[in-house]
Amino acid sequence: MNKINPIYILAFVVVVFFISISTLNNKENEFKNLKKDITDLDTKGKIFSEYKNNWFNKNTVINKIDKIVKNAAYKNEKILKTQTKNVVRIKFESNNTKLLNSFLNRVLNEKFLLKKIDIEKTSIYLEIGLV
Repeated sequence: MNKINPIYILAFVVVVFFISISTLNNKENEFKNLKKDITDLDTKGKIFSEYKNNWFNKNTVINKIDKIVKNAAYKNEKILKTQTKNVVRIKFESNNTKLLNSFLNRVLNEKFLLKKIDIEKTSIYLEIGLV
């Protein structure tokens, strides 16, 4: 019977060792990438949950709209607000362009689902979605 040279066995063990180390490193990199993806997905989920609570809460949106409409700066101006099941319509009329600009800035700086904006020289018409 022929003997197997121990150098061949040693070379085989070394090759298997390097292949297993390489495979282990690849799997470790895949694991790190998956862990990073899960962390990113978790943060995106938290951000989406925060958006959902802020943007789709009817009571919060209505309270913010009422706060803007009842502001003392707009007390002498003509503001018409109507509310349906899914939309709040606001028409703000004023000859003072600074007040128009201020009102528009306040509305645009809030987190509203704006469905329609119609801006004219003396009035602003808004439709804000509730759902």
